[in-house]
Amino acid sequence: MRNAWPVWMIAALALACTPDGGGGGSDAAVDAVTGQMEPEPQPEPEPQPEPEPQPEPEPQPEPQPEPEPQLEPEPQPEPEPLPEPEPLPEPEPQPEPEPQPEPEPQPEPEPEPEPEPQPEPEPEPEPEPQPEPEPQPAEGACVGPDDQQVLEDVVDSLADTIGGCALECLAGGAPCATQCIADATGLSPECAGCFGDIIACTIMNCALQCIDAGSAACADCRAGSCNPDFVECAGIDPQ
Repeated sequence: MRNAWPVWMIAALALACTPDGGGGGSDAAVDAVTGQMEPEPQPEPEPQPEPEPQPEPEPQPEPQPEPEPQLEPEPQPEPEPLPEPEPLPEPEPQPEPEPQPEPEPQPEPEPEPEPEPQPEPEPEPEPEPQPEPEPQPAEGACVGPDDQQVLEDVVDSLADTIGGCALECLAGGAPCATQCIADATGLSPECAGCFGDIIACTIMNCALQCIDAGSAACADCRAGSCNPDFVECAGIDPQ
């Protein structure tokens, strides 16, 4: 450490720096002072040992924020006591019902008079027997001698003719069948019309049964659905 300057040295230095002291004196004084201020040689510092490496600090957990203080709930005022209910007034006594008068007895109904006996009806006279009607001569569109002769001539081929006209007139109906029979046999238009009607009736009512025209099913269907009208029209049984 440097020695502290003595008081006399500080005073001489101050005097040398004043204007009255002169410039030359000030330089000499400074030199004298600074020559005495040379520092003493310091001893070389001993080498310090290298510091040991410090272990890395463990990571500290982040500080958790302090929980905010919970506000204490304000005390609730005690509920005011409810007023006691006023007592209900006692019900007034009801007057006793007056006794009902007993119903008067109903008179017994008078017995109905027995009905007078009805006289038995007189027996109706039996009807007199009617005389049996005399047989009328056959009437029909095919009973004339000309048509009868034609039917005798085509008796063997009439069934085939009727079947062919039925196939030809599936969509044409009775008018088509009538014209077909008249052209094929030579029957009168009236008589051929009866055959045209039975052909149209068979197509309309017995088509499935008469796929085989000679079957019993076809004959039964035609007999129930078409033959009565043919007999009434032609005056003869169907062939």
